[in-house]
Amino acid sequence: MPGSASSSRPPLFSGRVVAFASVFGLVLLLLLCVSFAGIYGLSGIRGYVLGEGLWSKAQKRSVIALHQYAFTGDERFHQAFHDEIEITRGDRRAREELERPDPDMSVVREGFRQGQIPESAITPMARLFRWGRNVGFVDHSIEAWDRGDQAIDELEELADALHREFEADAPDTLRLLEILGTIGEVDDRLTQLEDDFSRTFNEGASQVERALFAVLALLTLALLVAGVLGTRFFLRQIERRDEALRGSELRYRELFERNVVGVLLATDDGRVMEMNEAFAHALGYPDPKEVEGRSVRDFFSLDPQELTESVEPRVVPASGAGGLRRYLLLAATPVRTATSGANQILVTATDVTERRTLEERLARARKMEAMGQLAGGVAHDFNNLLTVILGHAEILEADLRSQANADPAMMESIHEILRTSRTAAGLTRQLLTFSRSRIMEQRVLDVNEAVEAAHSLITRLLPSIIECRLELAVPLEPVKLSPVHLEQLLLNMTINARDAMAEGGILTLRTAMRSVSEGRRAERLELTPGTYVMLEVEDTGHGMDSETVARIFEPFFTTKEQERGTGMGLATVYGIVTQAGGTIDVRTAPGEGTIFTIYLPAVPSAVTAGSPESS
Repeated sequence: MPGSASSSRPPLFSGRVVAFASVFGLVLLLLLCVSFAGIYGLSGIRGYVLGEGLWSKAQKRSVIALHQYAFTGDERFHQAFHDEIEITRGDRRAREELERPDPDMSVVREGFRQGQIPESAITPMARLFRWGRNVGFVDHSIEAWDRGDQAIDELEELADALHREFEADAPDTLRLLEILGTIGEVDDRLTQLEDDFSRTFNEGASQVERALFAVLALLTLALLVAGVLGTRFFLRQIERRDEALRGSELRYRELFERNVVGVLLATDDGRVMEMNEAFAHALGYPDPKEVEGRSVRDFFSLDPQELTESVEPRVVPASGAGGLRRYLLLAATPVRTATSGANQILVTATDVTERRTLEERLARARKMEAMGQLAGGVAHDFNNLLTVILGHAEILEADLRSQANADPAMMESIHEILRTSRTAAGLTRQLLTFSRSRIMEQRVLDVNEAVEAAHSLITRLLPSIIECRLELAVPLEPVKLSPVHLEQLLLNMTINARDAMAEGGILTLRTAMRSVSEGRRAERLELTPGTYVMLEVEDTGHGMDSETVARIFEPFFTTKEQERGTGMGLATVYGIVTQAGGTIDVRTAPGEGTIFTIYLPAVPSAVTAGSPESS
């Protein structure tokens, strides 16, 4: 019937459009899923690359610890090896758990945390391991990691072998070298495996990136822009990863090249092959290249074979650039290279010159203190005896003078007793000054004024062939000292300098201000931080050797003829200076003259010079 035919509404979207839209939506969804899967995979890849870097560092540090343990026998390095190995064991435990059909993710996370993997990378790494186990580059990389774990087991066995050797009564050096050689071979294998792992994962990352670029090219403009931005982000991440790896490698190299402990490698006949900066600087050379090719005999008074005779480190005097004298704590061991098999000597050195100098200063100070106590006790007792002798001698002299027919020979004997006793009393006073038992009233004095006042007397003591010069600093803080002691100090130092310049020369008296900080305290053990007045007495005489310098302040020690000196001049000076809270330093060498430098604590300028102060 006309008009009875039903008119159907055309569908809003045709089946073809709906099918196309559905297919497009599915393809778009698939592309998005693939994109997100690829992005997630890259996160896992970065995690594994980071994990490999951390694993590699731990392995390298463990090998270093084994070498240090082999060279020193120090159990701390053996423990350090096991601490580093524990990092690699964490990754291993995580991967073994992931191999299970139903892995315990808490065990996986704990293992990766032990391997120092960041928390954010653990889940992507676990899923990449589970989902990508059949992917070629993932499977190949994990197999390389498994072989690395086997090599780690070998390192542990070698560490145990080293430990057993050191526990023996007499470690077998050849066995130690053999173990070290095997450790080097295992380390080389590990390095190859690490390179293989990194190369494979980097190639896999490149494949994933190319796939992502192809997928992102098919997305809409918005997805394309988002994909490009995401890709740039990940490229920056990869660059940062590469920069971090390069920085890690650089720090690893600097660990050896810039080690604070000196390291030297020489041939078995003593020719220097390599030397790091610390060793070169200890010998006074700015560049290690200046030393390469020279013989170790140029620096140490030892043959190459003598260096390795002692297992324990020993202090050895060394000669450096420009005649520099140093003391080095040396430890040497013979080694054999894995490539050429040649015998070589590995020497490590620590500069102990300052420590040795401080020990010598401390020993000298203790020796002088002990001698001062002994001299003070003897001088007190001897002074009492001299008082009795002088008293009786003076009584006898008075009795003889009252007699008209006194025996001249007897009077001469009495006079000789008195003269000798008074001389002995003078020596006793010097001993008491040295021992700091004779306290005199101290006053606040101007050293410049004292030097100028004593200058006329000093010039009369010097022959015409000796010139006396004054170099006095202005302004100069006053010091607290007995005027008699200061004059006695100047005269004794002048006489000592005069006797050192028998053929003439120049005597210089010099003053200056010096500030001693806490950092410089070690240079002069007797000084505490503060401000000091420096008094220098310099002569151009014959100088002294080190053996003489070590004893010049001892009572009765003298290099002069018996009738020319008592050996108490410099001992008295030492006692005066130390009693005033100062110290005295000597710089001399045979044929180069002598400089005595006296440091006296300065008194604030507000105190009037010349006023007495209680001591």
